[in-house]
This record gives sequence, C-alpha cells and structure tokens, in this order.
Amino acid sequence: MKTVVRQSQTWSQNLQSDFAMGTFAGVSASSENKLELAPTLKLLAETPEQFVWCVASAKDGVYAGTGNSGRIYKISRSGESKIFYETGELEVHSIAIDPSGNVYAGTAPNGRIFKISPDGTGKMIFKTAEKYVLALALDPENNLYAGVGDAGVVYRVRPDGFGAPFATMNEQQVLSLHWDPHGSLLIGTGINGIVYRANKNGGVQPIFDAAESSITSVVADGDGNVYAGTAPKGIIYKITPDGRAKSVYSKANRVLSMISDSRNNIYAVSDNTLVKITPDERVVQLDSSRDKVTYLSLALNEETDELYAGTGNIGSVYVSKCCDIKGSYESAVHDAKMI
Repeated sequence: MKTVVRQSQTWSQNLQSDFAMGTFAGVSASSENKLELAPTLKLLAETPEQFVWCVASAKDGVYAGTGNSGRIYKISRSGESKIFYETGELEVHSIAIDPSGNVYAGTAPNGRIFKISPDGTGKMIFKTAEKYVLALALDPENNLYAGVGDAGVVYRVRPDGFGAPFATMNEQQVLSLHWDPHGSLLIGTGINGIVYRANKNGGVQPIFDAAESSITSVVADGDGNVYAGTAPKGIIYKITPDGRAKSVYSKANRVLSMISDSRNNIYAVSDNTLVKITPDERVVQLDSSRDKVTYLSLALNEETDELYAGTGNIGSVYVSKCCDIKGSYESAVHDAKMI
C-alpha cells in the first residue's frame, strides 16, 4: 500500500453573497459582510389555501387575503386562524383596513371590491371594468383607491360606494399604490415599469422609469425618498426628493412586496428572502426560510413592532417579533471533492 499525502486546504465564507447561500435563524448578513443577531420570521398560522397574496395588520392580529378560494382569514397574534369572509371569487389580491376596522378586499377574476365590517358581514361595493384589483389604498377621508390589471387605471371609490376612474396611464397594469409624506399617491405600473405620482385631482407625473418591465412594489419613507421594487429582475431603486435614482439592492430574483416603518427602514421580500434597507442604505438579509416557501406579501404593526409575511406554495403567515437573544447560521455545504 502506498501512502499518499495531500496538502491541506481551507475554505471560508466572508462575503454577504457567501452567507446568502446558507440558512439563517435569528441571524442576518449585512452588506458590510457581517453576521449579526436579528429578528427572524416564525410561522404564525398555516391556512388550507395555496397563496396568501396580501396581508394587513390590525390591533388584534392580521388579515390575510388568499387564493385560490377567495377567502379572507383573520389570524390572532397568538396564531388562532379562522375564515373571516368568503368573497365568492378565486383570488383576494389586495386588502386595506380603515380606522373603524372595516376591511376592503380587491379580487379576481371579476374585478370586484368588497367591504367587510369588523363583525364579518360584508358586501360588494364596486365592480371595475377590469379582471384584477391588484392594489388598494385609503386616504384620510376614507376614499378607496384601487389599481387594476388589464389597464393602467386607478379608481377612486367614495365611502358611499360611488366609484370612477381617478387616474389613467398608458400602462397595462397598476401593481402597487402608496401615499407619500406629502399626500400624493405613488403608482407602480407594468408593462413600462414606470413610477407615477398623482395629485389630488388625478393628474399624474412620471418620476422614475426602470429598465425592468414592472414596478411590483413602491413605498416612501418619512424623508420623501421613494423606493421602487421591480420584476422580472429584482432591483430596489431609491429615488430621492430631487429626482436622483440609484440601485440600493440588486440581488433579488423579483421584488414581490415592500413596506416602510416610522424609522425609515424599508423591508422587502423576494421569493424566500427578507431584507431590510436602513436609511444609510445598509442592506441586511433578515431571513432565508428553511422551508423554502415563497414570501408574497408584507404588513407591519408599528404598535407591536411585528412584521407579517404571507407566503405561497403553502398559504401561511409568518411573524417577526423582537430581536432574538440567540441565533444560528447554517452554511451551504462545501464539496471537498476528494480527500
């Protein structure tokens, strides 16, 4: 027998891109190439549905709009889940809650909008001319704004149920709506990938044109910076109040949902990844799911400091509570090939 001696070799992971291939639990990887303790998403409730397309936080929990049975679930903070309302449609793509606790749901494939009171009784209040109601937003007077698929139209529906087109753009879809700090409505669209700003009279002005075809999510922070998430290539752009735009995150496959908090942090989900972008543009990867679910939607409860995420493949809702006192990181397997 001949003895073979091979030179020892070492390998290391020290970049955020290296860490991204592993699995996080209560640990994050920052754009400064550091691992640090961070909030982690934990399963709150699992529904029998395939998709949780949208979530909206309430004082006592979260509402989840689902497909493919068109149901809205109410989930308590302790994880108790029950059917809150059945729309009779296939998909609930968008959801909003007014100060009185009424829930508004945008649905497909018939473009209907429902209003459901806190006791679970509801009715259709408006039917659009399009198939999909993909985004909802309420103003301080409880007028409801609805972005639709199949046309670049935003409807305004008054509290009495009267609705009409509010803003029209040369687009195929309105994918996202968000109010900026000055009371203007931000509109994310496809198929041209443009962010518009609408004034109170419905006049629109383009403020950003992405290279990608769809602005899947748009939010603004308290300083007036606008963040636009795109697809099919998932990039998050930051547009400053003076109109300058730059990429602050470009490692996503597609950005499916974003939300901002009162501290000007931006949270975004892309497939099985959750990231936080801080005001100084530091990117922190908060979660990569062990279950490899697809995160579809986000909602934030500022009072309880809880972040909710709805998922696909299995229609579940996850919640992030305060920072864990311990965490772990499991690296990707290294193939040593031969010893």
